[in-house]
Amino acid sequence: MAVICEFITHHLTDQNHGVRYLSQDSQKGQNPHMHLFEALIVSFELTDNALWLERAKAPYQLFENHFLQQNHMTEFFDAEFKLGPQTGTHIDPGHHYEWIWLLNHYHKLTRTDVSQPSSALPESTATTTKQSIKIGFNV
Repeated sequence: MAVICEFITHHLTDQNHGVRYLSQDSQKGQNPHMHLFEALIVSFELTDNALWLERAKAPYQLFENHFLQQNHMTEFFDAEFKLGPQTGTHIDPGHHYEWIWLLNHYHKLTRTDVSQPSSALPESTATTTKQSIKIGFNV
């Protein structure tokens, strides 16, 4: 995992925004960050090396500052983390559920206060799940 983290840090980092992924079309998404967050947490659990939890702060902060919006979690942003008609309307309720679990697990490991995002997600998840059932898989 250390080699992978070094590669991501040196080759896949947007220096302007601190994001660890560049997409060729300048679109950024939460999903790769969610899986990186998960991998860093698991790396800590397997090694008991606090470096992995330190590295997990960056994807957590991106979630807290950019991915979680007022009434839902957004999937995609433009290069400047702004929502647009093509980037800000896609919602995947399953990712809400994944983040809820990851945030609670991160809290157990670090005692980081995740109460604000954790309290916002269940309401958002209920809303997006109802919408998805009503009109189809992706809202």
